[in-house]
Amino acid sequence: MKQRMLVCLVALLAFPLPALADDTLPGEHLIGEYLAAKTDAARDGILEKLKSFDPLSDESVEKYKELILAKLKEGSKYSGKNPATAGHPRFPIKYALQQNEGEGKKSLFIFMHGGGASAKVNQEQWIVSGKRYRNDLFGIAAYPRVLDDTSDVGWWEESGWGSFHALLDELIRSFDVDTNRVYLGGVSMGGWGAFGIGTAEADRFAAIYAEAGAFNPQYCRLANLYHTPIAILVGEKDTTADHAFFCRKADEFLGKFQTKEGGGYERNYRQLKGAGHVLPQDIPPELLKWVAQHKRDPYPRKVIWEHVDHWKGKTIFYWLKVKEHEAGMRVVAELKDGNAIAVQSAKVTGVLTLFLNKRMIDFDKPVVVTLNGEERFKGKVVQSLSVILETLAAKNDPEMFFTTRIDIK
Repeated sequence: MKQRMLVCLVALLAFPLPALADDTLPGEHLIGEYLAAKTDAARDGILEKLKSFDPLSDESVEKYKELILAKLKEGSKYSGKNPATAGHPRFPIKYALQQNEGEGKKSLFIFMHGGGASAKVNQEQWIVSGKRYRNDLFGIAAYPRVLDDTSDVGWWEESGWGSFHALLDELIRSFDVDTNRVYLGGVSMGGWGAFGIGTAEADRFAAIYAEAGAFNPQYCRLANLYHTPIAILVGEKDTTADHAFFCRKADEFLGKFQTKEGGGYERNYRQLKGAGHVLPQDIPPELLKWVAQHKRDPYPRKVIWEHVDHWKGKTIFYWLKVKEHEAGMRVVAELKDGNAIAVQSAKVTGVLTLFLNKRMIDFDKPVVVTLNGEERFKGKVVQSLSVILETLAAKNDPEMFFTTRIDIK
């Protein structure tokens, strides 16, 4: 009997049993379900379940952040072909890619070509832009080809905005992108795109370059550029779609905003005397150098956000979130001394959310929030897995994520 027991013990030692537990973090399956969810209702339900894991320690915050970012790396990546096609099911945009040498995190420059409602012209301008604006100022430069060949403002169409996001997401998954050094540029139709996407998504960019394009007050809110420098280049005689007029107006508006706010709204405006729509080739590199020197602050103390219904999917801007609002929505939020936050809002019809983290407030002290001069919240906050997941998943931006939220109704 003893000999038989000894044989069994040796066998167990030779073939150890499977581990009783793995390294799975609590709630990991819910994180996967959230990232795979197709509707806001499903995502909201999962976020509610994740609140049971609160509060999180600093150590847990880092572990969950790493886990979520690793999961966000899953998905289509750069194929290695040049040009390549983004692997997005709805927005399979083509893009040429330029990679410059250098170690560490890479800056990223996305440049949108000109053209219009012509496949032939768009193809030609895509090729021309990839050559003319090629530079060594950025770690990675991407030159996408507009999807819609039937529109004069293809970058403003749903497919233009959607393909921009598809491209940005794919490049972030594929390379070690410094998301505080992402730049947007465009010429002509692409200049319109730089104004449109650039103002709607100003929180994603370190700086913007718009050449021979224009902004449309109906679709662009220049007030959003409080922290996002913009270089504007236009010919004095560029009457195509009133480019010269609208670029001059953009400079004037930004100047007025700067005076009113006592800062911000940095710009480099150049109007070339005697020039029309086609500009000298030696000008862009000079302005692109100016663009490349800027770096985004992901957690500005003051945020100015004006929403345009044309960009319906934009619900988070820096550390603010609004889903329900009327036309003309405007929110100004500022971190004050003493753990205070002052918010002024107009045309917000639903919940206004403030996303925060330990770089912004002291979690050991109560936070006081006023809305339009009235106190709406006073109390301490805790670090939450649901907030980490929601804010990281929204942008796949490791440099801009949050750990707690305050909802104001």
